Amino acid sequence: MTTTPVAGPFLPRPHLLDRIARGARLTVLRAPAGFGKTVLLRQWVDRDLDGGSLLVGVRVRPGEGDPGSFWISMMEALTDRGLPEPSTSHLRSPQSSAARIISAAGRPLVLYVDGFENVATPAAEGALLDLVRHVPDLRLVVATRSHRHFGARVTSGLTVTELTGEDLLFSDQETAALAEVVDGAPSTPPHLAALREASGGWPELTRAMLEALRHAPADGAEVPGLLEQVAAEWLRDRLLPSVAEPEAMRFAAVTALPDEVNADLAGLLTADPAAAPRFEALVAAGGLVPVGTRGAGSMYRWPAAVRRSLIDDLHRHQSEHLPELDRRLARWYADHDRPAEALAHAVSAAAWPLVVEIVDGSWRLLLDSHGRALEEALLAVPTTEILGDSSVGPARALRALVLGIDDPALSAAILPAEPDDLARLGATDAAITALGTGMAVLSALRTPPRLPEAVVLAERLAQLAATAREARPGEVADLYGSVRLEVGETYLAAGDLRRSITHLEEASRRSSGSPGRPEGHAAARLALAHALHGDVLDASSWLQPPTAERATDDRTRLGDRLDRGVARLLLAVDTLDLPSARRAERELRGSAVPGARWGHQLYARALLAVHTGTSAGVLQQIDAARRRRSTVSESAAPLLAAVEAELLLALGQGNQARAVLQGEHRRSPSLKVARARLALLSGDATTALALTGDAGWERRACYRHRQEMLLLRAVAAHRSGEAAAATDALREAVLAARTTGAIRPFSTVPRADLAELAAGLPAAVELLAEEPLAGAPDVFARPITLVELTPREQVVLDRIAEGLSIRQVAVDLRVSYSTVRTQQRSLYRKLGVESQQDAVARARAAGLISGRRQP
Repeated sequence: MTTTPVAGPFLPRPHLLDRIARGARLTVLRAPAGFGKTVLLRQWVDRDLDGGSLLVGVRVRPGEGDPGSFWISMMEALTDRGLPEPSTSHLRSPQSSAARIISAAGRPLVLYVDGFENVATPAAEGALLDLVRHVPDLRLVVATRSHRHFGARVTSGLTVTELTGEDLLFSDQETAALAEVVDGAPSTPPHLAALREASGGWPELTRAMLEALRHAPADGAEVPGLLEQVAAEWLRDRLLPSVAEPEAMRFAAVTALPDEVNADLAGLLTADPAAAPRFEALVAAGGLVPVGTRGAGSMYRWPAAVRRSLIDDLHRHQSEHLPELDRRLARWYADHDRPAEALAHAVSAAAWPLVVEIVDGSWRLLLDSHGRALEEALLAVPTTEILGDSSVGPARALRALVLGIDDPALSAAILPAEPDDLARLGATDAAITALGTGMAVLSALRTPPRLPEAVVLAERLAQLAATAREARPGEVADLYGSVRLEVGETYLAAGDLRRSITHLEEASRRSSGSPGRPEGHAAARLALAHALHGDVLDASSWLQPPTAERATDDRTRLGDRLDRGVARLLLAVDTLDLPSARRAERELRGSAVPGARWGHQLYARALLAVHTGTSAGVLQQIDAARRRRSTVSESAAPLLAAVEAELLLALGQGNQARAVLQGEHRRSPSLKVARARLALLSGDATTALALTGDAGWERRACYRHRQEMLLLRAVAAHRSGEAAAATDALREAVLAARTTGAIRPFSTVPRADLAELAAGLPAAVELLAEEPLAGAPDVFARPITLVELTPREQVVLDRIAEGLSIRQVAVDLRVSYSTVRTQQRSLYRKLGVESQQDAVARARAAGLISGRRQP
């Protein structure tokens, strides 16, 4: 096997040829060796030979670039193409004679020079540019490895086309096309993916690797090792001869440590006074691939397989220097806002204080965009480095959040409780640090068990941010939006939708339209908050247009996708677009996360289940969530209890629904709609009407619950003979539907009652006649029969449902047979049955059997 330059085949590259032929006065092909500059020039000449311009070319080989040789070669090329030599050439220098021939050509002339890096005279560049400026029909095309020639400073005033090494890299499509024309080379996607990753698109290395792959097994098992071998031989055959001295080779190995490198970074890592010329030599030799301009300037990268080979060499021969190299590189990455890479190298160096420093300084960006790197670093750092003293910083908070650890030191007490103390803190230099730590701790506390404490901290953090912003607006400006986002997320998790929306809207305004800023994620939270509120129109506006979502597993973007998914599901249900709702629900499957988002997902699924007849399945999910109490926040639990009762009512199980409504969350305002619905469906219009008349509840309720309660009030008033009150409630409900866009509540009350009520209200008639509402069935159509059992009767019922006889029940309960018989007769009378079998069947149908839910 060999990695000497491959003779062919050569790939047509028309998009590059078109750029050369575009007509700029100066075209520069600037790329390392092996990037196909000479081949590209040859293809361009062959294609444009008859294009109307006279093409004259000079190739400068190593050792032929002295002033005399260069200009003599130029004269020979010009005269070989038929241009007359000046009669006074014997009196002129070669440079003067060549210039005279070009000036007197009398026709459009394209002069191309290949290998200009070998030209030893600095004056040649200026002389050629001077000719281009003063000879109207002259174009110059230059191919060079060097960055010293034809820069912007000396080419000002000329139209310039520049093709760089980045332009000349093979694309995925070109790599595949080349594989098709290399006889015997595999062209399967796995082979090509491995080839592209290993070569980095470097043309000569790609060809060499393709040649090697001609002999690879079809299953691809040996491909990675084969490509590594080619890369190692390329280093030996192509790179080592150009950087023969050992110190230069050690320099090359160090430059492979970062994923991208430039001369400044190479100098920082090596502390080599000759770093700049050594780095340029590597670029010219064709080892380093240009990858464009970053914040640190023009950057280069080794092809992946070559980089691995160099790093192996670094570990073999310079292992004692690796910790210090990693430490320096970590600092450089941290200074250039690349905290994920900084963490990786700080961990490699076991520089634990530096790890903590990086997390403290960039925790928000790490959590937002580099969750996996953050988790790996926090797992690696010794606990004593973070918990070594009593202080609380972002790294400690992130450790608890990312690793799921309950740290008692994280609490609302990290900020003062008194407003005056918060105001004084906000006016000091410590305010910025306090805000950053406060946000990190708030993120860690926003879990179901500690959500009440998170709300307390959110209130303090919001006040601190306000006072700090007033005292030092310039310093707090970049943090303020992020604080409002964290506070808004906390209120959203706690179910306080109005306060959440207020803070999230301010965070969104602070994002300046940039979804890349942390507060740019507020749009997804706002979509969810408005959707939970039941405001279809506002929620839709926050979903359009969605910000670009990368395929990633980090927390924030995963949260964005989940929040938007739940919002879309809620909007589809509220507008009775059930096909879209089913699609949104399918997209959410398997993506559940603990905490408030899981409770919100379950709530949205439950609303859909009421309309699709799948209540039983969601009830099982609610049971599972109740068993895992840590997965549902305190604020979401009452919401789930309310929707659980609604699911049971949709199944006709009024007795079980009543048990839920009388359970641990019976005092929660969230259950009031379900309680009024149960009263109405069980025939108690008077109680239903009384429950719907709470003005204080109505002011605090979300749009969805308020609209549902209006419709329940309308039907209850209608059944109670209060026509005016019924009409007023229906009119208000229709107006709310037009305002918010939500029509689902109209399908949750008896349609017959609505039709009678709407007869005297044209706006209601019009709304009820519109699809999909017109064709929507009653979702609570099953009759509800409430059976009042005493606790002892319930126990007897449970025992006979298990198959026990009356005597067995008496023995089990340690009471007399006659006592159980008396309870049995009372139970049969209430159920309207005469046998044990019928009693069990009727009790199951009414949802009276304790334990497992009945479908």
